[in-house]
Amino acid sequence: MPIFAFMFKVKPLFGSPDYGVAASGYACVYVCDDVPKRAVDKALQRVKDEGYRYIRTEKSGEAEITDSTPEEQRAMMSKAEKHGISSVFVITPEKPGLN
Repeated sequence: MPIFAFMFKVKPLFGSPDYGVAASGYACVYVCDDVPKRAVDKALQRVKDEGYRYIRTEKSGEAEITDSTPEEQRAMMSKAEKHGISSVFVITPEKPGLN
C-alpha cells in the first residue's frame, strides 16, 4: 500500500498546547492508504484532531523510502506503514510585539 506524505502550514487552535505561544507551524503527516483522496482526508483530520487549523498545503505526494531518505523521515514512514498514519508538528514561536 502506498504512503502519501503531506506538509501543511497550520495554526494552533484554542485548546492546543501551542495556542498563545506559537503563531504557526508545519504539520508533516504520512498516511498509508490505497486511495489518494482518502489519504488527504485522513491527513487533514489528524491536523484537526491535534488542535491545529489547516492554512495551506506546502507539499504533497506519494512517498518512497530510498537509501537517501533521512533517518527521521524513514522512521515516520515505517510508523505509518504499521499504524496507517504518523505525524509530527514543527511549531514557530510567536515574535514579541507582533500580536
